[in-house]
Amino acid sequence: MNKDKWKVYGLRTVTDCGIDRYFVSFKDGQAVHQDVEVPEHIFDAFCEFEKQDKKDQNFIERHIEHSEQTDEALYKRALRPPESVEDIAAAHERDERLYQVIAALPEAQRKRFLLYHEIGLTYRQIADMEGCTARAVGYSVSLVEEKIRKIFEK
Repeated sequence: MNKDKWKVYGLRTVTDCGIDRYFVSFKDGQAVHQDVEVPEHIFDAFCEFEKQDKKDQNFIERHIEHSEQTDEALYKRALRPPESVEDIAAAHERDERLYQVIAALPEAQRKRFLLYHEIGLTYRQIADMEGCTARAVGYSVSLVEEKIRKIFEK
């Protein structure tokens, strides 16, 4: 009848003495093959339905993913996979240490470091605000970065 296991009917046209006849074939509830002649407009409706069904199947094949949809697989593909409790605790501890180091810095170094890294100002912009050279600001920020690097290497 047909190759599609989900399709429960078949369509066929028979030309008899130059006249087209249209049939829908299916198995009834008792699994007996039936061949029903239908008017052309009904046959055309079946054909349109099949075209639309084929378009829908093609859309699904092209646009809907058919991969494993487990939580783990989705997390791996996520932009930012969820962190473990241990990772969150370690990050929190690291941040606390960083805040302590920054809080212990001399006022000028702390201000320059935060303006550069947190606010995103350039050395030149910070220098203009403070009335000093960009080189002095860069040196100050570099000293703080080196202090932080040394503390976190321990």
